Amino acid sequence: NCLQMWSCKKNDVGVGASTMTYKDLKDRQMEINKDEVLRVNIFDACKIIVEGSRGLAGADNKAVTGSLIKRTDAFFVDYMLMGLNVHQNYLKVSQGQFNDAKKKGDSDLEVRSLEQMHDATLAMSDFGVCEEQLRGGDQNWALLPLCSVLAVKVGHHAGGPNGGFLPGYPEFAGWLGKNSSRGKKMRLLQELRHHMNYRVSADAPELRMTYIPIIRQQFESLLFDKEGAKVKESIDLMDEYGLDRDDVFENLDEFLLASAKDVNRFG
Repeated sequence: NCLQMWSCKKNDVGVGASTMTYKDLKDRQMEINKDEVLRVNIFDACKIIVEGSRGLAGADNKAVTGSLIKRTDAFFVDYMLMGLNVHQNYLKVSQGQFNDAKKKGDSDLEVRSLEQMHDATLAMSDFGVCEEQLRGGDQNWALLPLCSVLAVKVGHHAGGPNGGFLPGYPEFAGWLGKNSSRGKKMRLLQELRHHMNYRVSADAPELRMTYIPIIRQQFESLLFDKEGAKVKESIDLMDEYGLDRDDVFENLDEFLLASAKDVNRFG
């Protein structure tokens, strides 16, 4: 990259440069590396943050300050998702610290590791509060630098004074998938409430906790009766509560909290 940029660069008097000194090369490298952290991907940036002040044992103040700035800049590689990725991975670093202390058999070191995990969790909670003010109704975007510092603070506590180690590749934020599943279940629950509204006077949480388990149990007892499936009684129950086939054979199983072998039994 340096050689390519040098070949295209003109000197101060407008004549094509034909020679290049070692100083020119170092100056150009310094210009390129200035924004190096902004060229990494979101996973590498997350690893930089959650591992904390790694490799700074015995370093001078300049190196410590440079590491802090680098981790703060890593947050802005993708500040929309970086907080979720830090939340997904920081406990793995803390767990590694605790496992190392446990292998050494040092109880004081184990307690210190748990205290660092506690501090990292508090910092993650503070980050959540700050980000809510940033993305919520007020949308106070002036808090974005504070969010970056709090994310770095999470990694600082998780990694400890000498920094930690994140085993493997950083995981992508699992909250996004969980939130999508939650939205799907809320939509299905509202559909069931709409179908049963003329028969059942309950809000969505009460319908989920009180009615759905009993109704599913009733359908299960009718369709899997020892003497054979009672189809007519099942249809009458469906008509009574305004349910259709998809409600009984697909949607009710979405709210089942049981072992995997019991899920989707109607299917």
